Amino acid sequence: MFIICAYTLINFLDHKTIKNALVHALACAALIDIRIVGILVPFLTFLFTLIDIGVMRFTGVDFKKAFLSLCAYCFFLELFTVLFWPFLWPSPLNNFIYALKLMSHFQWDGTVLYLGHYVRSFHLPWHYIPVWIAVTTPLTYVVTFCIGYARTIVLAVWKPASFYQHKRGELLALLLFSMPLLAVILFKSVLYDAWRQMFFIYPFFLILSLIGFRAVFNFVREKSSGVLIQTALGILIVFNLSTVVFFMVRCHPYQNIYFNSLAGRDLKEIKSKFELDYWGLSLTKVLEHIMANDNGRVVPIYADGPFKIVPTELLAAGDMNRLMFVENILGAKYFISDYRWHWQDYQYKNDPYYSVKVDGVPIAVAYRL
Repeated sequence: MFIICAYTLINFLDHKTIKNALVHALACAALIDIRIVGILVPFLTFLFTLIDIGVMRFTGVDFKKAFLSLCAYCFFLELFTVLFWPFLWPSPLNNFIYALKLMSHFQWDGTVLYLGHYVRSFHLPWHYIPVWIAVTTPLTYVVTFCIGYARTIVLAVWKPASFYQHKRGELLALLLFSMPLLAVILFKSVLYDAWRQMFFIYPFFLILSLIGFRAVFNFVREKSSGVLIQTALGILIVFNLSTVVFFMVRCHPYQNIYFNSLAGRDLKEIKSKFELDYWGLSLTKVLEHIMANDNGRVVPIYADGPFKIVPTELLAAGDMNRLMFVENILGAKYFISDYRWHWQDYQYKNDPYYSVKVDGVPIAVAYRL
């Protein structure tokens, strides 16, 4: 929805009509009702439209039409936002403010593994999201993003009027990436489980990456040995991306464990610094192995971790009926874990009964007690 809203925003800014105002308002309302952080898009809509209206007054363009389309957008946005969100019906303004405050200070007092330390969710450092983005994104993307991000800021500051007129889309990509990130940092919002709550800014990260790549490509093309450098650059990028593809194919279905070299030398070191399979998806494979090799009518299992989140819905119906989770490890036949809140190896006398590994590093384990 964030991508769709960005698209309808560009359409509305290019052609300020009642129809485009209606479509953009509909998309923005759906976005806000899914995640209230979506109010950033209406903010940019107001800001950019008011800038355009101000320019139109001096250029003689029909700013009255633009102003009416903005009014229509405001009306439809309010209408659709309330209509699609029953929570707002009793008291639209008060309940909206309540939801906004709740989003800014979500009450989850847990711990996350970050840079080798368990940190409480209320005390995460400002660089938590930037670091997670940097270590879980292919290095090619990270380098070209840094170039594209810096270039966009420099051009926007150097010639703001010209940049706004000719590169407004790039400016939008910069703001749609930066504003949610800055909002989380400034409001000290509670975050957990890597940067999954911020994945919606990733498309704009990629746009800025492409801007950086284009800048580098154009720069080397102008050099005397441009062809040679372009070829070397192409080989480097293909090699980097092919290693990512190879990892995804080789480690399927656990390609979500991807980290680049900034995170550490190997996955064993990375495991001691960052969360790996925090959703416990690999535990499904562990349970399938246990149920396939244990003929007991009831199989009691103790799952490690404060919340004991285990994805049992993917198991066969017959296995789910035999499966029984117990609260006390003394009553269990098996102990299972995805190493969340306990990245170290478990000190049992016997070897693991079964484990799921990525690059030779266990991300889920079972012990027969």
